Amino acid sequence: MKNIGISDQLTIDAALLRPSVVAQRLSITSQRLARLRLEGGGPAFLKIGRSVLYAKTDLDAWLAKTRRVSTSDLGAHHDRAGN
Repeated sequence: MKNIGISDQLTIDAALLRPSVVAQRLSITSQRLARLRLEGGGPAFLKIGRSVLYAKTDLDAWLAKTRRVSTSDLGAHHDRAGN
């Protein structure tokens, strides 16, 4: 098994975010973020033991997927026919 060096650990720490940080960045409460984990619809997350963590790349991908250009826009995952 490879030992993780300090530079590797810094990369891992910077790439994984705690729920409180994610909630703050999304301007929602930690409780709302927890509800999204329970019901679905939120960003992908990691469950390691009792810890919940979010990969920054997953958060960025989720934000890109939820991007809208108008309030009537259904988003990138829907086509104009409503599918």
